Amino acid sequence: MGKTPSRSRKKLRSTTAPYVAKQAAEPAIVPVPVPLPPAATIPVPVPVPVPVPDPLPAPPVLAQPPPAPAPSPPPPTLQESPFPPMLPTFDLRAIARTALGFAEAALTVLPAPSDIVAGDPAEPAPPPGIVPPGDSRSMRTPEQFALIYRHGASLVSRRGMIGQRGVWRVVDYPGPTQAATAYAAECSRLRAQGFVDVD
Repeated sequence: MGKTPSRSRKKLRSTTAPYVAKQAAEPAIVPVPVPLPPAATIPVPVPVPVPVPDPLPAPPVLAQPPPAPAPSPPPPTLQESPFPPMLPTFDLRAIARTALGFAEAALTVLPAPSDIVAGDPAEPAPPPGIVPPGDSRSMRTPEQFALIYRHGASLVSRRGMIGQRGVWRVVDYPGPTQAATAYAAECSRLRAQGFVDVD
């Protein structure tokens, strides 16, 4: 029993001895420093001072004389017009009719139906003269006169003997279109009776 452990120890020593000897035989690796090449140096430019010239002296300021006042424009001169002055004109026909007692204005006034004043038909009055353009006619025969015009939707007429007031008549219609149609028909009827336009 006591010899068995000693044999095992011998075997251990015999088996481990060559391994230790092998390790001792291998050389140890020692790091060797390798010198590096010197780093390339980049030249840095050095600023060179540039001489600054002295500033030029400012030119002397010369005193300017005050500006001369602008010449005043000449006064306007009145020139004579090459055209002769306009002389007032007169309506010779109106003057003649005034002398005869039948004075009339250049255009006869056409009153609204609400402005017509009733009166005696035989009252002395001048007959109507020229009327303004539009739906209005002033007509005559050797002894009679007739005035007819449209005022909105109303047809107004005045008829009588020359030298008298005559008779006013107003007819209302539903609208201006009907009044215009009646105006055209009345003018045609007066022309058929021998009435002519006053010009």
